Amino acid sequence: MKELLYSGLAIFGARFFNKKSPVIISWSLTDKCDRHCLYCNRWKSPQAELKTEEVFSVLNQLSDMKTRVIIFTGGEPFVRPDLKEIINYAHNKGIYTMLHTNAGLLSGRAGDICNLNKIIFCILGPREVNDSLRGDGAYDNVLSGIETARRYGVKVGLLTVLCRQNLDCLEYVLNLCENFHVRAVFQPLVRHLLDEDNAHLTLPPEDRYQKAINKLILLKKKGNRYINNSLASLKHLLLWPAPVRVKCPGGFVYCRIDAKGDVSYCDRTTGPDGANVLKNGLNHSFSRLTPHFCDSCWCAMRVELERCMEFDLSCLRNSLETNFF
Repeated sequence: MKELLYSGLAIFGARFFNKKSPVIISWSLTDKCDRHCLYCNRWKSPQAELKTEEVFSVLNQLSDMKTRVIIFTGGEPFVRPDLKEIINYAHNKGIYTMLHTNAGLLSGRAGDICNLNKIIFCILGPREVNDSLRGDGAYDNVLSGIETARRYGVKVGLLTVLCRQNLDCLEYVLNLCENFHVRAVFQPLVRHLLDEDNAHLTLPPEDRYQKAINKLILLKKKGNRYINNSLASLKHLLLWPAPVRVKCPGGFVYCRIDAKGDVSYCDRTTGPDGANVLKNGLNHSFSRLTPHFCDSCWCAMRVELERCMEFDLSCLRNSLETNFF
């Protein structure tokens, strides 16, 4: 609740007084991954990574700039042998720390997550659907990961990427959420992470995708508490893939740091020259991000943040009820 209150005040300042602050950070610690999912190509061309001490230096800068939430992503963060040190360092700085993982490497390093606030697992549907997209054993890894997180007192969230293969699996995912008492965020597959060879295999047909989102909207209106998206966010996602102009939260209250330290608006954009935490520091790099509008944002987290910046009441209420960030 403290993080949410602070984030709300920062959003208010950014929206009405142009007071920029990197309150929420998404940070790809590595592009390497132990899985080769059908809908992702990041693992094919991994960048150089920041060393442990360099990561610590950036965490110091984030703390000084009053960052409240860090979302560690990849690739697969558990590929890094120093992940536990990084999590603990962020925790000791008082930063609310989240982690996206496929859970494949979690069983041997369960103690690494004890100082995490929240862990996010990707689940796409029943075992046969999920593993056809993410590889054999991926489904069981997630179920085991949920139990491990519970054992260590770490909050759990699920992410369901909507692909051609799983548009009929919404009820399955929500039943799974009910069984484990967790919530799921839904969002469409994005083309920029796809090889063209796989695009036709995984991109959802627009009519079936819209039918799936409309179903989520109906369930949300009926009070389904396992859908983590706000109603406003779902209505935005319903418009995929048509261009929808929104004010990007990047450069206001959010930014992304990639594996080699480049700072940008999101994982599908390139930041301005010199926006690198090693070369010029985070403060300078974040200040180089100028306000802009985007017409193709389908990341559920950034859509929620954008809606919060516009003070959409359904989104603000949803954030309070579900602890979205």
